[in-house]
Amino acid sequence: MFKKSISILLAFILLFGVLGIVPISASAQEVDVAEDGAEIKVADTGITLYWPVYGHTSLSRGYGGGHNGIDICDGSINGATVRAAVGGTVTSIWLCSNNHYGTSDPTPSCCSGNGHGLVIYGDDGRYYNYAHMQAGSIPTDRVNYGTRVEAGQTIGRVGSTGNSSGPHLHFQISTSSSWWIYGIVDPQNESYNYSQSSDISFTPVDMGADFYAYIINTAFWKKLVNDGNHNACFSDTSDVVKTIWHFIRNSNGSYKIISAYDGQALDCDLGNSANRTNIGVWDASNVNFQEWFVYGESGSYYLRPNCSEGVLDMAGGSFYEGVNAQIFEKNDSDAQKYQIWKINHEDVPIKLKNDFYARIINTHEWKALANDGNHHALFNDTLPENQKIWHFIRKENGSYKIQSVYDGKVLDVDLGQSASGTDVGIWDDADTINQEWYIYGESSKYYFSPRCSDCVLDLSGGNYYDGVNAQIYTRYFTNGQLFQIWELEKPNLIAPSITVKSGSQSFYKTEFSWNGCDDATGYDLRIYDISGENELYLFKNIQATSYLATLPAGNYIAEVTALNNLFCFSSRGQGYQFSVKLAYCLGDSDGDGKVTAVDATRIMLDIARLDPGVDHDTLMNGDVNGNGCLDIIDATYIQRYLSKIDTPYTIGETIG
Repeated sequence: MFKKSISILLAFILLFGVLGIVPISASAQEVDVAEDGAEIKVADTGITLYWPVYGHTSLSRGYGGGHNGIDICDGSINGATVRAAVGGTVTSIWLCSNNHYGTSDPTPSCCSGNGHGLVIYGDDGRYYNYAHMQAGSIPTDRVNYGTRVEAGQTIGRVGSTGNSSGPHLHFQISTSSSWWIYGIVDPQNESYNYSQSSDISFTPVDMGADFYAYIINTAFWKKLVNDGNHNACFSDTSDVVKTIWHFIRNSNGSYKIISAYDGQALDCDLGNSANRTNIGVWDASNVNFQEWFVYGESGSYYLRPNCSEGVLDMAGGSFYEGVNAQIFEKNDSDAQKYQIWKINHEDVPIKLKNDFYARIINTHEWKALANDGNHHALFNDTLPENQKIWHFIRKENGSYKIQSVYDGKVLDVDLGQSASGTDVGIWDDADTINQEWYIYGESSKYYFSPRCSDCVLDLSGGNYYDGVNAQIYTRYFTNGQLFQIWELEKPNLIAPSITVKSGSQSFYKTEFSWNGCDDATGYDLRIYDISGENELYLFKNIQATSYLATLPAGNYIAEVTALNNLFCFSSRGQGYQFSVKLAYCLGDSDGDGKVTAVDATRIMLDIARLDPGVDHDTLMNGDVNGNGCLDIIDATYIQRYLSKIDTPYTIGETIG
């Protein structure tokens, strides 16, 4: 009977004295905090504790009246970091993820109502109970039964597991190993440090003095990216150079983290330290909000700016594509754990100038990459110099468009294939990934890799004969894959603007004219079909700014290229559309080149719906009054012309 009474008493205490914690509506009890965040001693017990939930000091229930601890609670506390008030050893831990409030058994044997919680035997000889934390928030790889915990170390997040009606932290102190019933003291009579604390269970990691790496969220495998607009976000982008960061170690053990894309540094916005401060990418400077300490271990690295106790996080703990980077108080969530995946220097795309002209020369054989004019990219020393000059234009993703100055076409991997041995050609600019090239390495040892493949530019088969084709091939660091980029000064040439005065096939030549260029030594005139794809006529090295050409009837596009000894600038893609029509003699309805009585007769036959003996288009040459049809008036005017009687029309003259 005595044992049964004791059991009932213990159950009653556990249920109502320790764990039956219900946030109440009475005015919250505030804890005194100095303006600078330093401690204010409430009672002198010989030790200063860390306040368990930084930034949240309101109580929904105090000590006493059957309640053996305090309930720390306010409207924004859910998910807040819980830290150890004092250093010590974990003696009890519960990992219950359920809520038992209002159930028939609110204090089940699995957790005794604590839910997700633990007890630490402190260095001061007392026991500290933390109850009702979020399921899964205790970092069990570092905080578990028998492990050492330091004062201020993160031990979980505020939640509402176990016998709890809402998010709060139940915090209890006892001088007895039977902490749930004996030796219980009032936590409100302790001295507290309310300032933000470093999680001193971690010390900064020395990963090396100077290296390149990806920063990858471990759980969702999204890389930290410089989006080119001063934002740091998480993305699966294929823009490689935007995902690479240059780590340079500072004397204080932190790192300057520089984007390989534009040389700007990872930056905590305006040096703010508050939760949810955005992370951006700005000009590198010697400020503490561009200094980043690295903590943890592979797969669980944390990055903390020197201006804050918060760590790199995904905004709102979200994992969607493009989510912004921010800082947030360390809570051991998946959004705060990263890989720092080092890469070799030769795997980092480099930035040269944004816009320049150069030769591409194989370093070993000193052969220049050339445009042969027939869609082939090859290494040939016999072609004219202006077929071996390339215009490099840096794109927003860090790659380069490499455009031939000879005809305006671009360096292109055949059909966008990625396989080793694929030919490289020269085709119209289509703004596709097989026409985007990353550059790696250093002077005389540059590599070119298309965005569509991991292979690099190579001499076909590793051969060095004159005229060998360019291809892509698996990178083996061979001589056939090493290049010089030999920059040239741009001359004063522009793409000429062409105008056309159309002639006719039978009687008049078509006249072409264009604006001249100061440094031009000549001009090439190209005539394409109306699609602009098929070159029909080429008039080379014209020494004037105009040209007369006899063309058959048809529809055309004309383009002109300004030349000098090295460069050429084409109006490709900006050509002039024109038509050449077949000339005819007005009134000549049978197409024999002259007007006779037969022409009037053929018109009369057509009016009478009889066979005129010629095709309709030819017959329409007899429409002398231009009303779009043949009638008695046309035949009459032809008769007047033959009788040498004046008419209002130019019968017998050439049209076209």
